Amino acid sequence: MAKFILLIDDDQDDADIFFDAVKELGSENSVHHFANGINALESLNLQAEPLPDIIFLDINMPLINGWACLRSIKQIAHLRNIPIVMYSTSNLTRETINAKDIGASAFLTKPSNFADLKSELSSLFRRFL
Repeated sequence: MAKFILLIDDDQDDADIFFDAVKELGSENSVHHFANGINALESLNLQAEPLPDIIFLDINMPLINGWACLRSIKQIAHLRNIPIVMYSTSNLTRETINAKDIGASAFLTKPSNFADLKSELSSLFRRFL
């Protein structure tokens, strides 16, 4: 059964690479992208179906950063149990700890190469989808 993946990331190049990696994994999963947390939260608050099965959330974004977006998502009852993967260029241990403390299911440092991204996504999909 195809799953609905939501990517919230202001970097279009990173989003394109993410889409390509999901596609190359051969999955039938659909990916939807928002370039900022405000638009994502507005859409998610509408309770429109389908809700995402997993959310990948960048930390450094304009308008509302990933931390604030994560906090907001976790306060919305119908979204609270959706796994959220913080998806960032940061590899700082404190960021991983902060993500877990706020309610993220996982933290993924954006891999430096495409093969690693596919491998990481495959592992996360097996774990959460």
